[in-house]
Amino acid sequence: MVFGFMIVSQVLRAVFWGGRSRYRKWEQFGNRGVERLEASINQRDVVIEDLQQRLSELESRLDFTERMIATRSGEHAQDQARIG
Repeated sequence: MVFGFMIVSQVLRAVFWGGRSRYRKWEQFGNRGVERLEASINQRDVVIEDLQQRLSELESRLDFTERMIATRSGEHAQDQARIG
């Protein structure tokens, strides 16, 4: 329902406002402004990729730690069964 509303609102905006309001905003920046925005977006993409890589490394470390804990708790349970 939300997606339908979003689509209908975009269609109505294009019909009644000519769909050009977006492009007029970009025209006021000029070429230098657009270049700065593109550079900023590229820099943001690099930061996002770096964060994704760091998150992936943290996930792998967490998985390793969970396996180590599970292995040690399994060994501890076996030791307790042998003793008891």
